[in-house]
Amino acid sequence: MKGKSVCRLCNEIAKMQESHIIPRFAIKFIRDKKLKHRFYKIGWKQKRIIQDGPKENLLCTKCEQQIGKYEQYFKEAIY
Repeated sequence: MKGKSVCRLCNEIAKMQESHIIPRFAIKFIRDKKLKHRFYKIGWKQKRIIQDGPKENLLCTKCEQQIGKYEQYFKEAIY
């Protein structure tokens, strides 16, 4: 099962999606226009700046879409 893993939400074996650790709308809120507040990916060789925010292969496509609906609801309720 190359490229497949266990989804952290439903525990099914499926192809994982790159999931934002911090929701994208929150990343936009944290970062300012001059990009003073940046995210870094720290690896064993060197750290590097990442454009979007930290991501991990955590959820399957189905669960990622489910979580996305709740993130949208949360975003609308907060803003």
